[in-house]
Amino acid sequence: MNKLNEIKELADAPLWPGLAEQVPGKGNRLYVSATTIMDMLNTAFKNSWSVEYSQPWVEPFSGNKPVVTVKATIKVRTIDPETKEPITIVREGYGSETMKNGPDGAENVTKIASTDALKRAAYTFGIISEITRQKNPVAVKYFNYINSEWKPEMSF
Repeated sequence: MNKLNEIKELADAPLWPGLAEQVPGKGNRLYVSATTIMDMLNTAFKNSWSVEYSQPWVEPFSGNKPVVTVKATIKVRTIDPETKEPITIVREGYGSETMKNGPDGAENVTKIASTDALKRAAYTFGIISEITRQKNPVAVKYFNYINSEWKPEMSF
């Protein structure tokens, strides 16, 4: 099986119950740890993926609190199924976090922004996309429809 099919299988796989946790104080926002994201990337791509992070940059934001932003670039090396040539699939994601006051301000904020960037880049492969779908019953119904062998008449 080639990596492109493995990406689709990973994106189509449902999350294990309880893998996504509620973020305290953030309503119904769900959270999956960066370690779990890396486990998913390792499962899908074995040792053929890598991630690079940009240097963090700081931008002014409303409320006089600066925002730290980081870009994560995930690269997956594979073979093109048609040409049999090596290719690299590249996905990017950006993560941001507002600077906090206190002793671990900049370092902790950069870590949070980097983790968020990794998750957003992984999301472009379909990893943890179920979290977003779970919030919308019609999106779940549509996803199940497009991934089923038998396509019944859809009604919304």
